[in-house]
Amino acid sequence: MKLNTMDKITSSNLNELGYDPVTAEVVQMRLVNIVGEMATTLMRTSGSPILTEAQDFCTAIFDDNNEHIAFSGYVITHIGSSVEGVKSITNYYDLDSIKPGDHFIVNDPHTAGALHQGDVAIISPLFHNNEFIGWSFSNAHIADIGGMSPGGWAPVARDLYSEALRFVPTRIVNEGKYNYELFNLIRSNVRLPEPVVNDIKSLIAANNVSQRRVSELIDQIGIDEYRKYCEINKVLSEKMMREKISKIPNGSFQTEDWVEYDGHGDSKLVRVGCTLTVNDSSLHFDFSDTDQQLDAFINAGSGVMIGIVNGLMMIGLAYDIPINAGILRPIEIDLGQPGTVVNPTVPAPVSCGHMEGGLAAGRALWEGMVQALQRSEDQTIRERTAALSHYSWPGNSWVGLDKAGNYTAFAVLDCGSGGLGGQSIGDGLDISCHEVMLGNSIPDVEINEGLYPMLYLWRSLNYGSGGHGFNRGGQGIDIAWVPYGTEELSGTLENAMAEIPTRGVLGGYPGATNLYKVHRNAKSQSFIKEKNRMPSLQEIGNEEIMPNHATNIKLTENDVFRQLTGGGGGYGDPLFREIHKVAKDVTDGFITADTAKTVYGVLFESSNVVDVQGTEALRGKILSNRIGKKVSFSDKNHTEFGLILADNVLKCACCQESISTSHEDWREKALVDQFPLSSRLKSLNIEIQDRKEADLFLEESYCPNCGVLLETAIKKNA
Repeated sequence: MKLNTMDKITSSNLNELGYDPVTAEVVQMRLVNIVGEMATTLMRTSGSPILTEAQDFCTAIFDDNNEHIAFSGYVITHIGSSVEGVKSITNYYDLDSIKPGDHFIVNDPHTAGALHQGDVAIISPLFHNNEFIGWSFSNAHIADIGGMSPGGWAPVARDLYSEALRFVPTRIVNEGKYNYELFNLIRSNVRLPEPVVNDIKSLIAANNVSQRRVSELIDQIGIDEYRKYCEINKVLSEKMMREKISKIPNGSFQTEDWVEYDGHGDSKLVRVGCTLTVNDSSLHFDFSDTDQQLDAFINAGSGVMIGIVNGLMMIGLAYDIPINAGILRPIEIDLGQPGTVVNPTVPAPVSCGHMEGGLAAGRALWEGMVQALQRSEDQTIRERTAALSHYSWPGNSWVGLDKAGNYTAFAVLDCGSGGLGGQSIGDGLDISCHEVMLGNSIPDVEINEGLYPMLYLWRSLNYGSGGHGFNRGGQGIDIAWVPYGTEELSGTLENAMAEIPTRGVLGGYPGATNLYKVHRNAKSQSFIKEKNRMPSLQEIGNEEIMPNHATNIKLTENDVFRQLTGGGGGYGDPLFREIHKVAKDVTDGFITADTAKTVYGVLFESSNVVDVQGTEALRGKILSNRIGKKVSFSDKNHTEFGLILADNVLKCACCQESISTSHEDWREKALVDQFPLSSRLKSLNIEIQDRKEADLFLEESYCPNCGVLLETAIKKNA
């Protein structure tokens, strides 16, 4: 008889069960090891660099209540696509019709929760002695899934029918027997038939591993104990998550961000609004105040939104909690009425909703979390405040002939490597992926050059791209390559962050944005033959800024394609960064001496010797100019920034002076300057693409008592 643990085990009666904590931990870690072995199986059986090198996949196990009991964190957003994917199987199929050895394929964001059509999932029922016990889930970005553009996204599509092959839940293996008709259908509709089919079979193999390993676990402890401890572990994770949330004061925070889209010939900003409400031990995210869906691939489905919200909460709060359904229970998500950018309906295109509408929603919700976290009286909770990374994935894929004259299609997987944001404990990491893809990697240069018709001129840091702050944002990547062994390639570009950067927090500045550039007629291959070295940036000719959403971009063997990814946001007022760190940043080339002076207030007597007295005087002068009264810097050695809440009063974390009550808008009490966004960042030596419409500005708010920079916010003119 099935034990309905959902009704029997709760946090209130957990201690009455007399359970063994050691057994609970052993079961949890066994399940973690199983999803890890599933991931290893994917990497070992696939021949695609997307899996073997970039590790763009995830694996998960569910119980028979359709809830996570284990999840691998390669692409964390898939915690949403897996929830919605498993739910879709039970929506489409009667459970009695599902047998051991069945496997189902899904990739439809509208009906099955996929992040986009390029992410193909295999969902398989788990049985023990012919008794249904749950599900396994494996998902990977497949090299091509058909449609108008390679790589799984279609920047210029106006409906989902133009985008890619679309699988509602479909049985691809029936009681252990392949559905060859379906495999033939897939082969005939994709650009790389054999690699695609092999990757799908790798997903099936990974799920077969979970079937064997879970059965072995149940054989050891028994089915009732298995179900009991799976539920106990969920309750334990929920309890820990609620304890953390309860340390955040109740309140409501309204924020917004924008999707920037230029794929249909204009430059449109699409608003995503978020209201975060902290209510005792739960968090409620309301995205109902969001613009209507667009006939462009920016719309984010339910799987995306569940994954983005819970993915950021996993990073922000649940970093030390076992990942299972328990951490999702305190999180409530309201997507509002159907038909918006974050709750689209058919036929809205969705092939890049996870990187467009979804990431805009993530930036908006994290702004609310920053405001909430800094009001906690618990030091460990306040320290979770951090700036986001470049928080984007500017993808580009190419088709053409390879070195042997065969048709090929490939994506340049370096592009997800931007800087992470500054944190309370230090600077952001250089060349990392954004927060909900932290398990990803990038292929070696030699891997790409060996597989694809391309030759790298360089791959290095994007110096100066990190956001300025007390703790600086990490640097992005700068790559340049040329078509090699082929006369021409045709490309698809997707860049969700060119004109609007990720914010800094608590007075830190935004980092640089992502940019595509092409240097036409650079003749770099002739240069290499003549000079016997790679050309420098100054030697490859004039640059042409590429559109951010486009298809059919031509690249000849004489052209250089260059991509710059953005840096993470800064944390805290850069004027208070330790002098020795600023000096090292100048030495390392992360900032210039001019930036050290104008942004960090640091003067140099010579190229590597700091003028300490002059620096203190300059910093005091900058503080004084901000608020129009004299402020001395010498006694301002601060490590906490922003606002703190004490006795229902918001105080400056630096000088401890009151700004406003907790019920007032503190910004009305602060001193505020506003600057056009792009010109302000360029004056700080942060690279950003200009908008034709001058509708965005950077708002800087200062403490009226000590002059510290409390917040830098991006605003849009009404």
